[in-house]
Amino acid sequence: MLVGEIHIWSTDKAKGHDSRNKYHLYIGECAWEDGHAFLFINSGKYGSDFELLKLDYPFFPLEKSYISLTGIIPYSDRELESMAPVLKGRLTNQHMKDLFNAVADCKSLSENMLNRMNRL
Repeated sequence: MLVGEIHIWSTDKAKGHDSRNKYHLYIGECAWEDGHAFLFINSGKYGSDFELLKLDYPFFPLEKSYISLTGIIPYSDRELESMAPVLKGRLTNQHMKDLFNAVADCKSLSENMLNRMNRL
């Protein structure tokens, strides 16, 4: 996987929800445990989430989607193999830069999560 790729698969890691298809943004390998780090992409905005438009990413079902900046979601190699991620696209270079700046300014990520982002 490449940083910035957007995948979809069924997951049970969305708190408060049963297993369901969810878009994931790949942000790199986990430095704090074996596996890979992702951010969820949601249909609703929570706090300072990063907005994406269907105009730029036509595979999204809604006009606006949001990269969640509330926490990093880790998956092991074994988990990813069993979930069969489907590649849908990749963030533009400009959106990757803008997302980096949004994470740096984010007030909703805990210090622990920010430290993890810095170790990717």
